[in-house]
Amino acid sequence: MRSVKVLMVFITLSVLAGCYEMKQDDKGRTVKVNKITGELSVIEGDKIIKLKGEKEVKAEQEAAKKLGETKRWPEIPLTIAEGVNARLVTKWSDGIMYYQFFIDKNLRGKGNYFARLTIQLHDSASFLIEEIPVPVSNLTGSVGLDGKTIESMEYKGQKPLSEDTYKKISEWNVSWAGFNK
Repeated sequence: MRSVKVLMVFITLSVLAGCYEMKQDDKGRTVKVNKITGELSVIEGDKIIKLKGEKEVKAEQEAAKKLGETKRWPEIPLTIAEGVNARLVTKWSDGIMYYQFFIDKNLRGKGNYFARLTIQLHDSASFLIEEIPVPVSNLTGSVGLDGKTIESMEYKGQKPLSEDTYKKISEWNVSWAGFNK
């Protein structure tokens, strides 16, 4: 019985040893190739680093491409004044979130000099992840058809934000301060 166990261990080790091929790449690193699965690993010192397969690389590229696509968030009504709505458009690229913030009315006469809107970004459990303060004085006015009256306002910017944090954003809101009631 014991000789059978020893034989099984020997056969298993022989098969496992035959599954891998060791090579050196042009940088002098040892590369381990699994002949059965095609999995590649690099051995550097006392570390074994598993290399990503073609499917994993393609999946990451698709995810990055999706983050770089423009996302239009749902419009939010603001109770600062009657009929005021806010819109937000975002996209992410190389550690930066780009955003465009729109208000469909002129808010300059509705608050004091220090009036501020704050874009609030939340996760799926409504926890606050990030805030972007926007002073009303920094909003750009868009002139209406008469060529004189400001009918809407906008603000465009960018903010350093990790990919993981951007992926967690699932809803948004706007808070404000310094407006007349």
